[in-house]
Amino acid sequence: ALKHLLERLRKSPQDLIAFGDEHNDTEMLAYAGQGYAMKNASDSLLPYADAMTQCSNEADGVAKQLAQLLL
Repeated sequence: ALKHLLERLRKSPQDLIAFGDEHNDTEMLAYAGQGYAMKNASDSLLPYADAMTQCSNEADGVAKQLAQLLL
C-alpha cells in the first residue's frame, strides 16, 4: 500500500517517515527512508528501525518526533 501511495504521489521511499511498535511493522520500517520504533516497541522491531522515539505511543511519541523533524 505504501509503495502504491508513493507512486501516486510521485515520491520515493526516502520521502517516507514511518512509525511502528510491533513485529508487523518490520517491512514498513525497512521500506521507509526514516523508520522509527516507538519507545515502547517490541524488541523484535528494533533491528528494522533507524531510530527510536523518546516517547511512547501513550505519550504522543509520533507527534513529538514529527514536530522535532519538521519544525
